[in-house]
Amino acid sequence: MYKVVAYGRVSTNKEEQQTSIESQKLMFENYVKQQGWTLAELYIDESNGARLKRTQLIEDIKNQDTKNKVIEVLIIQDLSRLVRNGELLYEIKKLLKEKGVHLISLDGAINTMEFSLDRFGLLGRVYEKELKNLHKISGR
Repeated sequence: MYKVVAYGRVSTNKEEQQTSIESQKLMFENYVKQQGWTLAELYIDESNGARLKRTQLIEDIKNQDTKNKVIEVLIIQDLSRLVRNGELLYEIKKLLKEKGVHLISLDGAINTMEFSLDRFGLLGRVYEKELKNLHKISGR
């Protein structure tokens, strides 16, 4: 059985986003249950994804011993919930590879149990570009 953590995020503090948090939690719990795994921890951030550093999640992965893993699998709804900037993308990608932590997105785009982290980098760059385009359109 894998030691699994999940990471969810909403981009604003608006009331309607609270249903998104609940929806993400439910999706994580259902997926983990279907796999026969146990959810060890759920990380939830309520902030803008481009500027957020995910400090606690990153520190917990950094501090784990590769032989006595606390985290073996990280589950996310989709890559845009985890990372939308290139610097953080490569930091997380490198860290997951060093620590042997698998990444699974529930939208099916990423599953490092089935393929390498290279796809993670490519998709991350797509999300970063999408965010820049949104900022141009909205005038931020």
